[in-house]
Amino acid sequence: MTAGTAHFPAVLGGPSAFEPMDAAFDYLLRRGWRVLPLYVVAMAPFSAVMLLVIDSISSEHRSALPASCALLTAATLWRWAWLVAVQRRAQEDVRGEPPLPLRRRLLTILVVRLFSNSAMTWGGILLVPAFFGFFLGGMAAPMALEHDRRAWPLIRSTLGWIGAAAGRLGRVSLILGVLILLMTIGVAVLQALMVGTLLSSLLGLDVEDLKLTMGGSSWTLCVLYLLYLLYDLYWTVLSVMLYYDLQARRLGTDLRARIRALEQTDT
Repeated sequence: MTAGTAHFPAVLGGPSAFEPMDAAFDYLLRRGWRVLPLYVVAMAPFSAVMLLVIDSISSEHRSALPASCALLTAATLWRWAWLVAVQRRAQEDVRGEPPLPLRRRLLTILVVRLFSNSAMTWGGILLVPAFFGFFLGGMAAPMALEHDRRAWPLIRSTLGWIGAAAGRLGRVSLILGVLILLMTIGVAVLQALMVGTLLSSLLGLDVEDLKLTMGGSSWTLCVLYLLYLLYDLYWTVLSVMLYYDLQARRLGTDLRARIRALEQTDT
């Protein structure tokens, strides 16, 4: 581990909801190259299937939807498995040392994610199951790779930490929602300015065909999916930061990283 790695856990464990969010953003800026190739592998099949689904929806080709949904299920399992690898690499940087081996714990992580997504969808109308499922699904990998314990005690303790920090995590959810909304509005305004002002008024180009294309459902869904990719990468890393933020004082992750940074400096 290098001395710069200690920065990430060193900002965790404080009272502000912005601290883990800042740590995740800083991690992606400084060390995003470590997780980006794994994320591309995770999302490539999923993105290809999503394009098929978008095409089926926009062209109203309903007969293709069952096959597309079956492919989407397989691509989702592939995505979840590789997102575990993304989180494990970020977890290694936060801890300053490799976490537990992945192979024996992958099935447990996938089952927890499936359970969490069920809580988010079927329990979404009640809000509380969706809230716990949202954070438990994101923290499933760091939870299983940090502790060598049975699955149910780990899930129970993690749910307890989520409940104890519900106020902070609620603020994180609110901030994420506001950021997503601002990003969506910003892209829509930028698109309108580019077509209506830059291309037509300043460059004098005929943009009627472009307006028809950009006003269609297929284009809109593709743009929304691209925004989702940015959010998903950020949330994947943020989940690791949140997990260690919730138990920074219990695990002493920040202290271990600082001690290793001092050892590296001395040597």
